[in-house]
Amino acid sequence: MPKKKGAGKKGKGKAKKDPVEIEIREPPEDAVKRLMKAYDRLSKEVNRRVCTDLRRAMRNHIDEEQLLTRMILHPVAVKVPKKLPEDFVMPDEVNLEIFLKALNESCYVYFKDLVCWDINLDFVEFAKLCIMIEKQRRYRYLRMIELWNCSLNAKCAVRFSECLPVSNLTHLTFDDNEIEDEGCLALCRALKENKLMKMLSLSFCGLSAESGPSLGTALATTNIMDVYLDGNDLGCEGFAALIEPFAIQADEDAFYRQAEKERKIAEQLAIQEAKLAEERNPEEIVADDPRDSKGSKGKKGNKKKGKKGKRKGKGPALPAVPGPFLSKLHIGDNAIDMTSATGSVDLFTVASLLSRWLRGTDTLSELDLNYNEIGNSAANVIKDALEFRKEEKMPKLKLDVTSRIDKDIFGAIHKIAGGGATKRGRKGSGKGKKKGKKKK
Repeated sequence: MPKKKGAGKKGKGKAKKDPVEIEIREPPEDAVKRLMKAYDRLSKEVNRRVCTDLRRAMRNHIDEEQLLTRMILHPVAVKVPKKLPEDFVMPDEVNLEIFLKALNESCYVYFKDLVCWDINLDFVEFAKLCIMIEKQRRYRYLRMIELWNCSLNAKCAVRFSECLPVSNLTHLTFDDNEIEDEGCLALCRALKENKLMKMLSLSFCGLSAESGPSLGTALATTNIMDVYLDGNDLGCEGFAALIEPFAIQADEDAFYRQAEKERKIAEQLAIQEAKLAEERNPEEIVADDPRDSKGSKGKKGNKKKGKKGKRKGKGPALPAVPGPFLSKLHIGDNAIDMTSATGSVDLFTVASLLSRWLRGTDTLSELDLNYNEIGNSAANVIKDALEFRKEEKMPKLKLDVTSRIDKDIFGAIHKIAGGGATKRGRKGSGKGKKKGKKKK
């Protein structure tokens, strides 16, 4: 029986399926169940604790017949019974290496996020994680690595930089790890060869002014949009070196924008002048012989159209690649104050560069400068830049500054900026909903 017309368009309005769900060739709950059994068995063999929240998440996804795509590992407490058996041995802490073995043994490749909180990783264990990331064809859905307070050092960051160019990662978090400038420089060099990274977080990583130039170059030449550098020690010199490429690009963008604006104004004036000329001298327009008008008008009209197409110039158009794509920059508590000012870079230099960036950029949407004692002069320069953005009807910008400035300047910045930048924290711990008022 032939299909009716439009019979295949039934699910046209439905949302597209996740590529992971399309590719899997077995029931999702079976894949998760296999992973859970392998994780339990391997942990028991070496007397390691199982992450209870991760196991609970696996059990929930098995019941819901869904794939588990976000893996979160963190330490757990063990309840010691009052009456201990003679052969009782306290299990060791949660281990990442055991979980990686379980992933490999169960052939579970459908996860997108791998998160570790407060788990001490030695170099050998961390290297095994890097080897897994380098297998980009096998673990092709892995997009985010989040390692909070995992005792990583510069050596670990250098090793991780080797797998960045060949990975599929889009989000990277190394917060609360002392990778220092050596590790940051290695990551920045590798990021230049990675065109997929969208978010980078290196908060509380022991970075100094030495990391500023490398960070600025890496962020200005890649597709990274969100950057979190809170709690470091970049100072005036490091921050100035970081935002200098953005200020230069903003000047160029502002030039092209102004040239485009002037071109449109000139076109409008030319059209108005032509209309006024026709209204003032209508008698000077003399009609030709009607016998010649039919043959000549078509030719002249065609020629004029061709000429107009060639002569019409659009002026200096905007560049094909607009430049840096940075949208969020959180750089709070980085000693950007008088104490870190040097002979060549002081707060006025920082404020001037920041003003150039704010006046020219269209992409920046959040800037967090909190807990940096920038002073009234620099804050006033920032206020003027925000007022300029408002007058030019540029996109809205959320900005946070320290409250330890003149209250009028702080109030003006807060009013124009439209509220503070969003704060970032740990998400999806799987510990259930927070206690609060019950819904009626």
